[in-house]
Amino acid sequence: MRDKLDARTKWSYCIGATGRDAAYALVSMYLILYVQYTMNLTSAQFAMISGAMILCMVWDAINDLLMGIIIENTHFKMGKFKPWILAGSLTNAIVIVCLFTIRPSGWGFVAFYSLFYLLWGMTYTMNDIAYWGVLPSLSSDPGTRDSLVTIMSIFVCIGQFSVAGVVPVVIAGNAVKAYRIVAVLQTDDPAADAVRDPVYKISVRFFDPKDGQRFLERFESRTDIAITSSFSDNYEISAPGVDKGVAVARYAMMRGIRPEEIISFGDNKNDIGMIRYAGVGVAVANAVEELKSAADYVTDTNENSGVGKALAKIVFGE
Repeated sequence: MRDKLDARTKWSYCIGATGRDAAYALVSMYLILYVQYTMNLTSAQFAMISGAMILCMVWDAINDLLMGIIIENTHFKMGKFKPWILAGSLTNAIVIVCLFTIRPSGWGFVAFYSLFYLLWGMTYTMNDIAYWGVLPSLSSDPGTRDSLVTIMSIFVCIGQFSVAGVVPVVIAGNAVKAYRIVAVLQTDDPAADAVRDPVYKISVRFFDPKDGQRFLERFESRTDIAITSSFSDNYEISAPGVDKGVAVARYAMMRGIRPEEIISFGDNKNDIGMIRYAGVGVAVANAVEELKSAADYVTDTNENSGVGKALAKIVFGE
């Protein structure tokens, strides 16, 4: 144990925290989002993954103690800490790349994810326990240790904030490929990068109405997309000509049903197409004004049996 650290040891120890905590932030902040939005999993499969993660966290508490015992009883030529720091960083990097790269489908992915999430926690613990354990061995001077921790904390923040700031920017577009780039591995297989199911509609929600209005003003003039809304705080983006009116018309054509034989009910902008197509288009009293203007008839609110009242009047003449 030394009272004074040389500059090389001091800075290599502190700077090393940057990549270590950047890697941890990538997994802890974005892995479950990556799975949720790029994998086509059923509710049961996603629930199984969530359960596996909870079990891994319970095991991690036990693994911390076991790893501490193993490191304490290590007698390598490089010392007791350096081998585990190196082994942990290398194996953890490999596991992270695999988590963001290997993509089996269905229950195969559940099994793969559960195993590699466990390995991620174990390899990170391998490095983390050794990394913090070596600190008392670097210097016996309390001031030097405090200085080390302070400088290291700065690089920890740099690592975490770099991931938190960079990832949301670079994943725009092809999230599968972008996450792989961040995980330090990129594939040339275009089929693996494709989302498993085609995208039919994109729903965007704004908590601030001003943001929603700015979004609408920017994109509503485009002719290659159609924008509508089903709630006051959301917008739905689809291909031009794709709406409920077209769907009702096609279904009616298949069944040989004439427009005048159809009654449509609605309450928001995304219902306007089918309200106009139907022989009788009905808006509930608490519908948006645009829909009321397009409707043939305005009934009571949906909370006050508006649909039933309209059917009683239109169909049965009551």
